[in-house]
Amino acid sequence: MKPIAGLATAAIALVLGGQALAADYYLTVASESQIALVDLSSITPKGATVTAAVTRVFRDVVPFTGTPGFRYMVYTNKYDCERAQARVLAAQAFDSDHAVVYTLSQPPNEWRAVEPGTSGGDVMDAVCRPSTRDPDLILEAEQTDLVDLIISVGFDGIYEPEK
Repeated sequence: MKPIAGLATAAIALVLGGQALAADYYLTVASESQIALVDLSSITPKGATVTAAVTRVFRDVVPFTGTPGFRYMVYTNKYDCERAQARVLAAQAFDSDHAVVYTLSQPPNEWRAVEPGTSGGDVMDAVCRPSTRDPDLILEAEQTDLVDLIISVGFDGIYEPEK
């Protein structure tokens, strides 16, 4: 997985430059199948844990039983930075028009290990270790505008396979 900091980030910043800015998002994952962004304003330390909201935009519509599928999800996760584990507190899936497709009403309460170098590990680094964030990958935007832009630019404009 390799986030592209150059032209894609500059293009996103340029397109969104004239709009009302709602939050800073940090681009943590850019792969052939998904792009993940951490809402930096949602990061809340509490004791030994940190809570944060993560938006994952998928390349294609993800099928889901009884729905037309979803295009992106917003998770609120709790991270235990010392033990490298996370758990889901809440999750909602949205279609391309930002309508809620489903809400995870009973999220699992168990902690799950987060492996370094995975998409979950990249998100955990951004949440737990602010000094590792690349300033070029912080985007100021409203969430829905950012999702719309990612969908319209296409993943090939943001993702570059590792060579």
